[in-house]
Amino acid sequence: RPELFKKIGIKVAEMHILGIYHGDLNINNIMISADPLNKGNLKIWVLDFDKSFRKNLVEKDRRANLHRFQRSLVKNKQYLRFDYETFLSSYFSTINS
Repeated sequence: RPELFKKIGIKVAEMHILGIYHGDLNINNIMISADPLNKGNLKIWVLDFDKSFRKNLVEKDRRANLHRFQRSLVKNKQYLRFDYETFLSSYFSTINS
């Protein structure tokens, strides 16, 4: 699971770097598939952009998205502190690079 949450963190950070605010960022809008080009590797897809928009994201916007994602993990009984910390670590490493 840690590698999975690391990849999700990177994907969300890439979305934020592009200035995309996801209006419904939650675990149910994350799709995971096998990468046909790299056997054993996983691809992460963010879905459901109907409530999303582009803007110059400020920290408040990004934190709101991250908090919404965390709440969805809790609500769906998928929250483990270590997984979420791994997600945040890879997210902030990507945002700050």
